[in-house]
Amino acid sequence: MDVIKRVQTLMDKHTMLLDIRLYTPTTEDYKKCPSSTLKCFAEEIKVLGEELKTFGRIYNFKLNIKLEKLATFFNETETACRQCELFIEQNAANFLSDLMSTLQMMNQQFCE
Repeated sequence: MDVIKRVQTLMDKHTMLLDIRLYTPTTEDYKKCPSSTLKCFAEEIKVLGEELKTFGRIYNFKLNIKLEKLATFFNETETACRQCELFIEQNAANFLSDLMSTLQMMNQQFCE
């Protein structure tokens, strides 16, 4: 839930993110390759943090670290999974929305 709250904060407070483009996995990608999908989200969150710095915003949620830690809970063979750079680039709002959907799916899957 902590990760979901951090994503929601990003969505609520940073409206200037609309022009930033990020590689965006989907919930379907998560179903096939959960670890690599979460790692991709983590890498793109790092990019988003760097972009926020250009707007003079301080980003210190450590969300990428939490996503990387979540990724370690899945034991998967990476060979069948796409590299992050092969996902469609979407604006940050859509990226965060897809990340939120993925996290909510995980929450339902493991926390109920």
